[in-house]
Amino acid sequence: MYKSPGYSAASGRKGSSIVEAMEILGEQGRWRKFDAVMKRVMEKMADPDVSILVTFEAIVASYYRCEFAKAAELLQKAFDLIPQTKCPIEHQAHTLYTMSAIKRREGKHQESDHAIHLAMQVIRHVEPGRNAGEVFYNCACLLAQVNSGSTKRDNKTFIDAKQNFLLAIDHFQRGIQGRVYTVSCGNKLRKAFIRLAMLLLDCSVDAKNVGRPISEDDLRMAANCLTKVESDLWEGITLRARCFWLMATAVLSYRLQQFSRATDCARTAYDIATSLAFQPEVQFAHNLMTMLSYATHTPQPGQEFLTLEY
Repeated sequence: MYKSPGYSAASGRKGSSIVEAMEILGEQGRWRKFDAVMKRVMEKMADPDVSILVTFEAIVASYYRCEFAKAAELLQKAFDLIPQTKCPIEHQAHTLYTMSAIKRREGKHQESDHAIHLAMQVIRHVEPGRNAGEVFYNCACLLAQVNSGSTKRDNKTFIDAKQNFLLAIDHFQRGIQGRVYTVSCGNKLRKAFIRLAMLLLDCSVDAKNVGRPISEDDLRMAANCLTKVESDLWEGITLRARCFWLMATAVLSYRLQQFSRATDCARTAYDIATSLAFQPEVQFAHNLMTMLSYATHTPQPGQEFLTLEY
């Protein structure tokens, strides 16, 4: 397995502590604090290996806030920093999978697919763990989004997405056992289990796929994924991850005809997303509540499905 020459364990630990602090601030929607930390670090940090990691977190923040012009600017900065770093292969993989995620959220699936394809080539030379897990995770999310946007579920796309989520889970679990990024890998492991559950439940962002039939095996596996998060990974869960867990649990409860719990979970997810100003999640939770109101024959005046606009 390739390991970048000159890699500094001390630099890795320093970078990971900064990154994990910023990652949690972003997942909690604490943007004022996040921006202050990012500005302070970028002004004082001379190590390009740490600077590029902070840049990646800034790109993720732009992803959450749907600031795509800012994300493009930061991606270019990351590409410019890569040759100056001691771990160019790992940073190249990181830049490519981050680009894929941004393009996916913009709805530019072809560009997202191209970026993740390149990232897949690069991770052959990257040690197992966080970065490799992120590549598989973003590939899975892209496939899941393509599948949920189709009028009929494509079995091959579904199976490929499921396999990539499982690979991501494996890499994040390995990352937890490593010396750095244990908190970050734990956060990402939760999200991978939740997004796998959403795939299995055929849970699309407009909530209109929820009525499509799924197998008992998929239903059971989805329930196990959500139970795993609640029973083993709940401590330290971020508000954004909690929001997604609630939305997935709402869909699971709906499929089990537990309508009261489904509505409660969707409403709580909506409240969290609104408080954090995560607009795509706000729209997702709103659509879930709309779907549930029609399913239980209790639509509210003016309540209708929203089209997600990034």
